Parts: sequence; structure tokens; C-alpha cells
Amino acid sequence: MLRSSTQSISQKVQSSRSKSQKTPARNNIRTIRSQKHGTRAKLQEQDIDKRYPQQGSVYKLELDCSQSNIALGLLLKPGEDGRPVIKTVRPGGKALGKCQVGDVILATTYVGLRGISKDSWGAPDRGWVDTAEVSYDDANAAMTTNSNTITLILDRAYQPKKSASSSSSGSGGVDPKAWAKEMAAKLRAGQK
Repeated sequence: MLRSSTQSISQKVQSSRSKSQKTPARNNIRTIRSQKHGTRAKLQEQDIDKRYPQQGSVYKLELDCSQSNIALGLLLKPGEDGRPVIKTVRPGGKALGKCQVGDVILATTYVGLRGISKDSWGAPDRGWVDTAEVSYDDANAAMTTNSNTITLILDRAYQPKKSASSSSSGSGGVDPKAWAKEMAAKLRAGQK
């Protein structure tokens, strides 16, 4: 009696599996994602190592994230130029003692899937994201895709490049906020 009920359950499971494999919904999702986000040139580790040689304040950090990315104990915030900056290193996190508050993430690994088809979920494909080339949210999302280890390139003494809007050409070498405040005061004085 037990064998026949076990066999019928396994037949139902196999039947439901074969039905789910016939649905092409995964292909539609992949197509929508690729149309929405576009495709970027995949960076390899040697490309990142050339861009950010590990010397001085720049260092590479590999952390175990097999339990979860939350177990890393890192809280991030967007920096002045949009790159992720370490806001907090939680006690008990895997990153404790390995990085510091204020370190800027220059690059991170991500894991994508290649070879996705209606018959396959695909195979993992590890690459690198330069955080200067993506938004803060995209960099953060890339970090969450790692499943066993995450590798980061960080800089302890990072100084963001000055943007054209904060250059001295438009305000005579003065801080734009100070210049605006001064101009507003002059205008107010002229109105009285």
C-alpha cells in the first residue's frame, strides 16, 4: 500500500515538472530584463586589477557570503560621486576588522547567468562591475548577486574627482554655495 502511494506521488511530481518545463515564461523575463537594462561589456579580474592596482590605500578584499550578504555586516551609503561608501561595519559581521567605515568600493564582483534557455536555468558567470560606471543602486544590486564569495576593491583614502559644476570656472574660484550666498546677500541689500 505504501509503495503504490509513493509511486503515485513521484509520478505526480514528474508530471508537474514536465509541465513546468514546457512554459517559456523564463525566456520572456530574460528578454524583458535585457531590453530594460541593456548589456555592458563584462569586466574580468585582470581589467579591474589594471584599473585599480592594489597599492597604497587601494586593497582587494574577499569575503564569504555563503550564508547571506547580510552576514557580511556592511551598511553602505552613496558617496559624493555615487560610489558605495561603507557607513557601518557591524559587530559579528564577516567584514569586521577587514575594512573600515569610510572605505569606498571601487569595484565588486557579481554573478550572472549565461546559457539560459527554455530547458535550462543557465550556468553562473562571474564578472566585475566598476562602481564608477553604474549607479549606486546598480552597484548595490551587483553585490547581492554573489552567492559564495564576494570580492571588493576598496580605497581607504579615496577622493572623488571634482565635477564640472563645482569647478572654479563658473564662480571665480569660489565655492559655489558661498558664491550663491554672497550674490543673494547683494541682491537683498539692493532691494532695501
